[in-house]
Amino acid sequence: MRKTSALLLALVSLCLAAEAKFEYTVKMNPDEQRLEISIRTPVSGDSSDYQMPNWAPGAYILAENHRRVENFKVTDDDSKELTFEKPNNYTWRVSHPGQSAIVLSYHIRAAITNGAVHYSGPSTYLYAVGRKTEPCLLRLSVPQGWKTAIGLDELEPGSNDYIADSYDILADNPVSMGDLIIDEYRSGGKPHFIVYRGAGASVVDRDYVKRACKHISDFQIAFFGGAPFNKFVWHFNVSRGGGGAGGLEHLTSTQISFGSNVTNSAVSVFSHEYFHLWNVKRIRSKTLGPFDYTILPRTGALWWLEGVTDYYAHLLLFRGGWWGKELFFNDVIGQVRSYRSMAARTEVSLYEASEKVGDANNGRGNSSGFRINYYTGGWVAGMCLDIELRSLTNNRHSLDDVMRALWEICKDDKPGFEEDEIRKQMVRFGGEAMGAYYDKIIRTPGDMNIDEQLAKVGLVLENKVETTVDSGITYLVEEGAYPKVRFTRGAASDALETDDLILSVNGSSLEGKNKTEMEALMTAHIDQAKPDSAINLKVRRSGEAKEVSVMPTSRNRTVTRIVEQDDPTKARAREAWFYAGKKPERDDLGKR
Repeated sequence: MRKTSALLLALVSLCLAAEAKFEYTVKMNPDEQRLEISIRTPVSGDSSDYQMPNWAPGAYILAENHRRVENFKVTDDDSKELTFEKPNNYTWRVSHPGQSAIVLSYHIRAAITNGAVHYSGPSTYLYAVGRKTEPCLLRLSVPQGWKTAIGLDELEPGSNDYIADSYDILADNPVSMGDLIIDEYRSGGKPHFIVYRGAGASVVDRDYVKRACKHISDFQIAFFGGAPFNKFVWHFNVSRGGGGAGGLEHLTSTQISFGSNVTNSAVSVFSHEYFHLWNVKRIRSKTLGPFDYTILPRTGALWWLEGVTDYYAHLLLFRGGWWGKELFFNDVIGQVRSYRSMAARTEVSLYEASEKVGDANNGRGNSSGFRINYYTGGWVAGMCLDIELRSLTNNRHSLDDVMRALWEICKDDKPGFEEDEIRKQMVRFGGEAMGAYYDKIIRTPGDMNIDEQLAKVGLVLENKVETTVDSGITYLVEEGAYPKVRFTRGAASDALETDDLILSVNGSSLEGKNKTEMEALMTAHIDQAKPDSAINLKVRRSGEAKEVSVMPTSRNRTVTRIVEQDDPTKARAREAWFYAGKKPERDDLGKR
């Protein structure tokens, strides 16, 4: 079957290449640190317009990408220069009477960082106005020994020529090139490539990352019943150390930046961006493709496309056993706390926050919502809608059914759903009562009935006051180096400085210790310090060893936890929500 599929794909690729109306060539010039781009296309008539996108799908922010274009010129097939004018900042109008084909060329700055270059399509490729649906051929020209990675299908195996059946598909496939580390696995019968670059690429735990990525791929492909792509590329930019993570979804790939410590937060971003392969890239409102790159789109569904994506990204990590219950409960608590901190939730509905995202930031847009965050709001709404559907139907239906129904509507390159389709599917599975509940929490400003919904599955948010001890020290532990002070608070700020290297703690030397041993010592002496019991440290600052003492402080804080009730009926409802009828054998797959 693989040989047959590969042959068929090759034939399709050759056919598309033969039909390609636009030939994009991108040459990396490492000496000048720039991309040298040419676009050859047949033309007719006296003139045609070419534009640079003003925004990128997934990032609802106006961007002045036209400023990146340098040394623009246009020639005929005999290399004779043709004239052009600029009717606005992002449009080039080329005059070509009597010509059958023209070549546009320009440069884009592309800095080499840690031996690699990464670029995105919407900020790199011009498109012909009125012709975005025509096939494109992309040729990548890179220095000898450089690797390339892109989610497009190769024209021929091993080549740097790729085909896309429209500009939208070309632009939705970012490119990594240079000194890349590439791992591979298969999921759903399709090849997946993990492409690393960045300062932390050489030290990140690649086995753990691969295990996480494959777990996510396997579980989500099974959830939807198949992979809607020929191959997938994880474009990973890895920094050294910890910290958060952020990404942007694409049709057959994703771009994600994260720290080499690979935190739970980073893995949740992996899951979020992968779920976008269905929800937003294919399951989408009609305004989200084909795209108008001149203005930001308007849709009231971003709470679903982003927030509910995040809900499922986290729920499926738990349902599949990567996260344990404690981690999932802490996530629920964090989402609820963040939602309740948004004061404007009583003034702006989630639908309005989505629809008016382009009005945010004085009309330049943002990637989180108009006045309230549709990621957080959508996450909490997804949970409440899921529990309500299950409650109304005695667990015969859930939000899973709505998601899969939308997939049936949108799959196989269908044009997307109408603005009222999500509500229609809610009513289809939950009746008119579900439609009324949808209107209440999605279309109407005001607080969601979170506590009431959690009570339906036997969960209670309980607050209690606890005494905690704070050393005032935030540190970073990496293999082969002494722990480094990152931040200080309170009394610790008088004794320590950022970037101090910790040589010993309470007389225990860290010299020669591996990362695990150092983390154990730091946890025992700093993270688990006792109040009013000094932490004695030996540090190196600017090459000089110093001995300092830090006195931890204690304070009271309100801690929220989730309590499970013993009610058998609610316990069954809770298990159905958690595991959808199939509890995993383990719940610690994410542990190292």
